[in-house]
Amino acid sequence: MLRRTQPMAQVVLLAVLAACSGTRGGQPSDPLPRGESVRWTGTIKGAERKSGTVSKNGGAEVFNGSVVLVPDAADPTRSEIRITLSGATTNTMLSWALLPDRCGSGAVPVLPLSSFGFLEMGMNGRAELTKQLPFDFPIGGIYHVAIYAGHRAVLEDVIACANLALRKG
Repeated sequence: MLRRTQPMAQVVLLAVLAACSGTRGGQPSDPLPRGESVRWTGTIKGAERKSGTVSKNGGAEVFNGSVVLVPDAADPTRSEIRITLSGATTNTMLSWALLPDRCGSGAVPVLPLSSFGFLEMGMNGRAELTKQLPFDFPIGGIYHVAIYAGHRAVLEDVIACANLALRKG
């Protein structure tokens, strides 16, 4: 009797393993479409601060910019992100992160905050960054980029945010 159930248990185990191998960290495992250009894009906008402080414009700090996330051409286990930002903040280092879900969700970044580095706001109030991330390029899901006033990835410190949309072609 034990011998008959053992092969069945192995079949069930293989079926479970096959089903689980279809995703990596909540990401679809389908390969990138061949010959098709894919990228995530978003527009950075200032976020309402809940700290009780009032900025120069009386509400959200004035930030604008863009985000583009593309697959790393040389390494499929990495993604490349390009961020441009302008705002009222000058001569400072801002933390930022890539997160699942939409702006304001309070989600945890896809990598530790230290993996992202800083956006260096120059004296002219502008920052530009191109960075390789050790993150498989996602071809599904919902993502956003948050920019933080402090050096913590917490919702209260978000000063700007961009919801990302997947673009093909």
